Amino acid sequence: MITHDLFVADTLLTLDARKVIFWRETNSLFIADLHLGKIAHFRKSGMAIPAAAATLNLDILESLFIDYEPQNCYFLGDLFHSATNNEWFEFQHLCLKYSHIDFYLIAGNHDLQLLKYLKNKEDNWLKKMNQLELYPFLLIHEPEDLAVRYKQEKGNSDLYRLCGHIHPKIKLVGKGRQQLSMPCFYFSKNQGILPSFGQFTGGCFIKVKEGDQIFGVLDDCIHPILLPK
Repeated sequence: MITHDLFVADTLLTLDARKVIFWRETNSLFIADLHLGKIAHFRKSGMAIPAAAATLNLDILESLFIDYEPQNCYFLGDLFHSATNNEWFEFQHLCLKYSHIDFYLIAGNHDLQLLKYLKNKEDNWLKKMNQLELYPFLLIHEPEDLAVRYKQEKGNSDLYRLCGHIHPKIKLVGKGRQQLSMPCFYFSKNQGILPSFGQFTGGCFIKVKEGDQIFGVLDDCIHPILLPK
């Protein structure tokens, strides 16, 4: 399946295999960890990554704008990776092309240089904040346990947290000890963590517990993962 509908905090959300969430009731897209500029950073360091990989991120992003026709687009942190470069300007051009969409950046740890750059710009097409309460959700970059560990803003604990940051992955092990790993959407009782949208961003294997819901993303499909009891 390319999409999967799921009730979270008594709210219907659509998980999309392009590693985003669409909230139809408010016509909103949620995207985490695009990491614009990371591919250029790798290539500058000598890694053999095709330049087309960066274009792919923007192509997928535009396909989402076309398919869902969102009114709002929320980037849940780490929109950019390091210093601004051509990827940023191409991204900006794409967003301005869809000027009817309101764009929001929930700032992440990788966005510091970007925020400094944007501070000196006159245009306000990208609304910037550290967190946003959008009932019944709290939009923020870091998962709750990391926010506590690093003494970051914890936010309103009465709201269901939607975040990114860790680039969640799941590993499946077969009876013959074969293994398969994939990025995933991870939903616990109090928070949902989105997979990294960007290409070549790596990931962190998550530890699941009873009651969690996991949806893997592989071969352009959503795969609900049945956890052992």
